[in-house]
Amino acid sequence: MNGLSLLVHISIIKDLRQQWKIEQKLTDIIFLSIVAVIGGADGWDEYKILVKTT
Repeated sequence: MNGLSLLVHISIIKDLRQQWKIEQKLTDIIFLSIVAVIGGADGWDEYKILVKTT
């Protein structure tokens, strides 16, 4: 599975958040979370570092 097919699968997930509160796309959050875990992130602090550098 490559990155594009992963995004296709993630995009199927319905975003049930209130639209006026959304700052980031749900697909971006999920994709970056998966990439962080694969990259060895051990928690939210390392996740935030990854997000800030991309």
